[in-house]
Amino acid sequence: MTYYTALDVSLRSISICIVDDTGDVRYEAKVPAEIPWIVACLRRFSPDAKIVGFEAGALTQYLTIVVVVVTGVLLLVSAIAMQFTDEVSWGPGDFVVPGVLLFGGGMGMVIGWRQAKTIAARVAVVTCISVGLVVVWAELAVGLFS
Repeated sequence: MTYYTALDVSLRSISICIVDDTGDVRYEAKVPAEIPWIVACLRRFSPDAKIVGFEAGALTQYLTIVVVVVTGVLLLVSAIAMQFTDEVSWGPGDFVVPGVLLFGGGMGMVIGWRQAKTIAARVAVVTCISVGLVVVWAELAVGLFS
């Protein structure tokens, strides 16, 4: 009999489901997201499983794209403004620093959102990073603390 194994992967745990060639579920387990646990679980049931499929959410990939696009658009606004006024006069470093701040802050929010377990923790992570970004940006722009 042929068995097929599917793994539903999350950050902290992996759900394992093994079905036979008729589609009947033969084994289900939830283990920590660590390779030794997965291997031990699979070997316990069937050392000769033929196909292993993975299911993982693509939300982080989409959010990463959103962070890159938003960072690019915000930097593009300054680049366009430089074409129409002399009041915006940025050099290369003036684009690098905000780019790093925006991208780093955005990715920090994405990672923090994924790591936090509760909505309150997620809101706290996003709020803290947002406030930090605004304070650093204002300090670099006009020198709040000097």
